Amino acid sequence: MIKILRDNFEIIKQEGLGIANHLKVDDWRSDDWYIAPLKIEDEDKDVFTQEQLDNFRAQAPITFKLTEEVNAIASAFSVLKAHSSIKSHTHDNAYCTWALTLQAEDSYIITNGVRLPFTEGEFTTFDYRPAHEVHNESDIDRVVLLVLKHL
Repeated sequence: MIKILRDNFEIIKQEGLGIANHLKVDDWRSDDWYIAPLKIEDEDKDVFTQEQLDNFRAQAPITFKLTEEVNAIASAFSVLKAHSSIKSHTHDNAYCTWALTLQAEDSYIITNGVRLPFTEGEFTTFDYRPAHEVHNESDIDRVVLLVLKHL
């Protein structure tokens, strides 16, 4: 999985940074978190419309195709604005999150008490279930491609 996504990093980055009109995540976790879902988890089927998914897939057709090739359960571009955070939260599904960092400086996730950096061109992986929080302490937006797979 890592190889096919890493081999196509520049295309994924171009598509991810070029997507227009990311959807603001409107919940208690953050005031400055935006998402562009390509494939959603079953629990999010009532959150996003098929029209929204089709729009994002049209803007990132190669990335969508690649995430389908690796059998992703869900995938999305995630943007955390400069100098903002996503509060600690958990999920119930037994997934591994693979976050391919497309753009970041001084941005990290804390999960299970461990601080993991987001480094451009690299994957940050973590279990989806334990409490985790994300911080972007830089002057630029942190942009990642999130890919969920079964543990």
